[in-house]
Amino acid sequence: MIPSDDLLMPQTSSHAHLPRPTVAEGPKASAIIAAMRTRPPKASSTIYTWTALALDLLALPTAPFHEHHILRRVQEHAEEAGYTVRTDRWGNLMIDIPAAEPVAGPPLVLSAHTDHPGFWALRMLDDHKMLAGWIGRVAETYFAGSALRFSSGDPVLGDPASPPARGHVTKVREYRGEGDHALVEVAIDRPVAPGSIGQWDLPGPEVIDGRIHAPAIDDVAGVAALVCVMKELAEKGAARPVSLVFTRAEEAGFVGCIGYCRDEIAAGRRGAAQVVGIEMSKAMGAAEVGGGPVVRVGDRHSIFDPAVTDDCAHAGDLLRKRDSSFRYQRKLMDGGTCESSVFQGYLGRSGAVCVPLGNYHNIDEDAGRIDREYIDVGDFHGLIRLLLQIIESPVSEATSVLSRPLVDWCDDLWARHEHLLFDPSSSPKGGEA
Repeated sequence: MIPSDDLLMPQTSSHAHLPRPTVAEGPKASAIIAAMRTRPPKASSTIYTWTALALDLLALPTAPFHEHHILRRVQEHAEEAGYTVRTDRWGNLMIDIPAAEPVAGPPLVLSAHTDHPGFWALRMLDDHKMLAGWIGRVAETYFAGSALRFSSGDPVLGDPASPPARGHVTKVREYRGEGDHALVEVAIDRPVAPGSIGQWDLPGPEVIDGRIHAPAIDDVAGVAALVCVMKELAEKGAARPVSLVFTRAEEAGFVGCIGYCRDEIAAGRRGAAQVVGIEMSKAMGAAEVGGGPVVRVGDRHSIFDPAVTDDCAHAGDLLRKRDSSFRYQRKLMDGGTCESSVFQGYLGRSGAVCVPLGNYHNIDEDAGRIDREYIDVGDFHGLIRLLLQIIESPVSEATSVLSRPLVDWCDDLWARHEHLLFDPSSSPKGGEA
């Protein structure tokens, strides 16, 4: 039975003697893996709460193609739990959790993306002026004059807690289409290295009146939810095989996810697993912040596999029968397109769950300004409980077809952005550098 308490079980000292997890890496992903290995894991006796773990991850900087701090922290948590960590040639990170006992039926893949709309340093124009790239769906009107902060020191191996360089956007040099790539000039107080991560200069993560506020909740809170699930399974075991997939560069057009799907197809694994994407999705209509986690039947682009959606909803119903305080919603959530559409198009058998998100992509529409995103603490805890129940619940048979127009669209995005997975100081194809 899944507890309603948000306290995770402590990691026992039995993990301390386990061998270091092996990492299977593609040759181009070596810089990402090197970054993940630079911090030793925390003591295995540390007791985490779900909220505290989320706040820790939410304090780390991230941007499309610059997710190394998040990936590194996930690596640490996996090592604590004694799990083997894999990476593919695109830098996506995977953790395979075996079933406690042999079980029939397909394995389950749970996925979240590790980036958030953001900036990265391209080059210094002089000692106090910088050219920076941007990827993420934010209107051009929000850029000019906006305050930014950039991670200092080495952009890959540097300490994310070191004092940032600060500045503001002085000019939008270029603003493009798909992926909303932009080039901006930034007045900055000191030089930073190419590839340094830039974010809106907002207060750090904190809990206020039952809500988590942070500069980059989408989808770092989804990553945190999967890490919490992993820690619970390390203590209790999994009722079915589960793979956790942490993808890169979703905000640039699902680039890491597309690479993952292409590799799965090449390996003959299309349709072999159920896939459930985890997102922080724009609160809209009846799907309000505080209403509970959402079983997402579709997004702006597609409808997900009905059988997988029903399995997720069934898990929510089971939880609600055991605990009358548990709430979940079943909604379309068409405020944007998520990776579950990509999984559904390439691999089939895909669904999604999410948490309603306020100030989506840092846009406070009422005030007309950039601000922190926010989610409800209860919704976040409910998401973790729902995922744990999905793992325990029976599996439906699902049949799906490949969506050719969707895959064609994804292939075009891939062609424009794939090289950025390995070059942190360059621009998308066709953009000025």
